[in-house]
Amino acid sequence: MKHPGKKIAILGGIVCIFLGAWYLYQSALTSSVYQGLPTVPCFDTTQPVRQAFQVHITITVDGQPYPLEPRIGYDYGKCMHTMYTTDASGVVYIRANDTSTYTLGQFFDVWHKTFSNTQIMTYKVESGHRVHILVNGKEVNSGRETPLRPNDVITISYQ
Repeated sequence: MKHPGKKIAILGGIVCIFLGAWYLYQSALTSSVYQGLPTVPCFDTTQPVRQAFQVHITITVDGQPYPLEPRIGYDYGKCMHTMYTTDASGVVYIRANDTSTYTLGQFFDVWHKTFSNTQIMTYKVESGHRVHILVNGKEVNSGRETPLRPNDVITISYQ
């Protein structure tokens, strides 16, 4: 057998590289490293809750319901954003360590869906289509900047 020590050293090096990569991967998933989206941080369970409320968002596309997905806001394994869903009911929870005003546009960012004056998800505003936003029954033109406030009922329709 030629150079058994060399084989052991190579194998040991491979194991060290693997363990180091695994450790870096695991630490990159923690909320202390991953800070969330640029405007929507992860909720930090070690800090005090500064605001906690819910809003209800309903979306329709050409008259058909477009349900919110369950678990919106749960990114990268260990990050729960300050806005999230737990089911497809339309209830969006805002639980934050700060007192910032979060917006409808930020919710779509957390959902990883497009929302602008010219598009909602894959539906573009063209050929007579329009996006309507109602907050508590009143139409608003604030688009992405529509603030999310406690107990708001927000209806978005593409028609």
